[in-house]
Amino acid sequence: LLLGALPTLSPWTVDVSPLTWITGDEPPFLIFHGQSDCTVPLPQAAQLYSALVAHAVPVQRFRYIAGHNILPVIGSDSTMGRIVAFLGAHL
Repeated sequence: LLLGALPTLSPWTVDVSPLTWITGDEPPFLIFHGQSDCTVPLPQAAQLYSALVAHAVPVQRFRYIAGHNILPVIGSDSTMGRIVAFLGAHL
């Protein structure tokens, strides 16, 4: 439904990958990712990070020993410190 048709049936559909749309005008990114994430594989997060760096977008990336649900680690003191430092640097 998002694309309006199956990609195999409609080759003119827009590319929904965020990598396609990086221009260098993006706001700073803070990426938290679970190393065992099967929903968004780790290489995809690495590609996003590399593309943002290549376009000089401020970005920080942190990996956790977790799956797709990293909510339990987000509330940790070390992670909250990273979030506060990132926001302090970019707001």
